[in-house]
Amino acid sequence: MGSILNLQKRFSDEVERIVSRGNTTYIEAVIDVCEKHGIDPSSVGKFLPKAMKERLKVEGQDLNLIPKDKKQKRLPFK
Repeated sequence: MGSILNLQKRFSDEVERIVSRGNTTYIEAVIDVCEKHGIDPSSVGKFLPKAMKERLKVEGQDLNLIPKDKKQKRLPFK
């Protein structure tokens, strides 16, 4: 169990380092880390902390890659 937590920490730290350099989204950073280490991007969900998953979700919604939550509040304009 400890090795999974260590791997999760290292993976998320590397993603955060890439993002902090600027001009890179979390989506791009995750893909970069996956390519660097030969990891299938569809399998990294277990390595990502909840906060990073939420950031990825918001980025995906902002880019219209995934649908926005129906619970999100909308402006009362028609």
